[in-house]
Amino acid sequence: MNLIQRIKYKIGIFFLNSKLKNNSRKKKFYNFSTAKNIGIVFNASKQDIYKTTIEFIQYLTEKNISVNAMGYVTNKEALNYFQHKKKINFFSLKNTNWFGKPKNIDIDDFIEKPFDILINLSREDIYSLNYINALSIARMKVAAELTTNNYTDFRIKINTNTTPKEFVCIIKQYLNTIK
Repeated sequence: MNLIQRIKYKIGIFFLNSKLKNNSRKKKFYNFSTAKNIGIVFNASKQDIYKTTIEFIQYLTEKNISVNAMGYVTNKEALNYFQHKKKINFFSLKNTNWFGKPKNIDIDDFIEKPFDILINLSREDIYSLNYINALSIARMKVAAELTTNNYTDFRIKINTNTTPKEFVCIIKQYLNTIK
């Protein structure tokens, strides 16, 4: 991260933390047996994460869990490809301000939706996804421990070479067995 990006990130974190002071949510533990609706945020720019997310959504849907997902795309032109997917909304840099804060009605609606579980499949620090994750009123938030994102309730420790598919398998294992 260069100096300008670090400055933007620090300003973004400052604004995010000030917004969080006014954000209240009811925390509660859920697993795949008790959850009725799940939100997923992910980096759709990476093909392996995108494919894994589609498979994960199908898995959850087969368990009669309602799923909504929000995918981040770094390339604005790629949004045209993604617009036709059910249950998934996408946004890109063009939908963020200069320090990365998402500015889109679909994102605002996603943040305000009271998901039982919000799962952040991103294993990297993307300010826009961290912003959504932090401000979401979801009752339980799950993410990888690799990120500096401290806005989760349940952090899963994985290593840097864990594939997206392996990460989803670990999430399934925990949220299917923990009561």
